[in-house]
Amino acid sequence: MTTLRQYLQQGTARAHQQLDSRPELKRLLRPGLGMDAYLESLQALGHAFGQAEEVLAEQPPMPELPPYQPRAAAINRDLQVLDGQIPGAGARTGLLPPTRTTGTGLGIRYVLDGSSQGSGFIYPKLCRHLPELGAPECSHYWQVQQTAGRYWPELCALLNQPHPDNLCEQALEGALWTFTVFERAFR
Repeated sequence: MTTLRQYLQQGTARAHQQLDSRPELKRLLRPGLGMDAYLESLQALGHAFGQAEEVLAEQPPMPELPPYQPRAAAINRDLQVLDGQIPGAGARTGLLPPTRTTGTGLGIRYVLDGSSQGSGFIYPKLCRHLPELGAPECSHYWQVQQTAGRYWPELCALLNQPHPDNLCEQALEGALWTFTVFERAFR
């Protein structure tokens, strides 16, 4: 029997690979990254997290989930410290939100919380390229990602349990919608 986690991994593999190959994300790992390019990537992440978190807040709660760690506010704090700007409210992707269900919220969380998994690898490289990002007042986003990463095993344990087919389909809808939000934020 396929677990919900496997179902989501298989159903989002293409979207996940496509997002991971975005130049705006890949450059975060490369030497020569300048502050302007970093801020551009951070602003796009702020737009995507902001929109996804608004929709997540409207989904029915799942009490068995670990607490969600909001990223948009942390990104906004970093942007204010680094250049005095925060993402504008008009920068949304224009996507209609997915259906309001517990499963959809679970799919959104799968993507948002899954984003924390690369942070432990990305952030140290960023600090080598842009040492000023090592200061706590400039790295709220990365701190929240670390905290969220600690909850990932708990979320995966829930995803590894058997779930009804309709919840799996709803979760995939939420996950694909979230990947699309991120993809469009980088355009």
